[in-house]
Amino acid sequence: MCKDSDYIRYAVGDRFDKNLGGDGAIFEIHDGMFNIVIGMSDFTDEEISALESGALDVYLTVIEGIVFISAKFGESFIFDMPFNAGLYKDFDTDISEKTGLVGVIFVIDNNDNTIKAIRGYGFDPVFTMYLYKFAKQQRENEILNYDEHIKNVYERYTPADIINFAICKNVARSVNNRQNEFNRKSVLKY
Repeated sequence: MCKDSDYIRYAVGDRFDKNLGGDGAIFEIHDGMFNIVIGMSDFTDEEISALESGALDVYLTVIEGIVFISAKFGESFIFDMPFNAGLYKDFDTDISEKTGLVGVIFVIDNNDNTIKAIRGYGFDPVFTMYLYKFAKQQRENEILNYDEHIKNVYERYTPADIINFAICKNVARSVNNRQNEFNRKSVLKY
């Protein structure tokens, strides 16, 4: 990890500067970008490869006012990540219909906080517009007892249920695992 003024540069093998506190994933938006941090213990090489360069579908779901970003890596992993725009001091929800959102996915070994993989990813403009629309609604309609509300939702919905209720989906398919060529599109589900 190299820090230069306000930016931090990470590389595979570096120690990550945040600790997740357990296996799972988080989704954050900051400075007009997003990041997903996936932390697990005891990765296999195949699992790291799937997270680093395999097929990836990202879903946007809203259940009882809670915004969920769910990342499905091939058939191996589903990570659902509640997103609470109300936690941000400043959250600019004004976005053009032509603006996509780009970000980085970090795969972290929870045993020693080492970065095992880094992957770039982007949301197309339609997916981004819906994400910001529901984030704005979430900020305007604050959910009281958010942690208790999340727990209640998880007691009633599985990760597969959360994906089934998705409003839209962002798809990325690697043309070749060695190339960075992607076909991205959003699919609306009514």
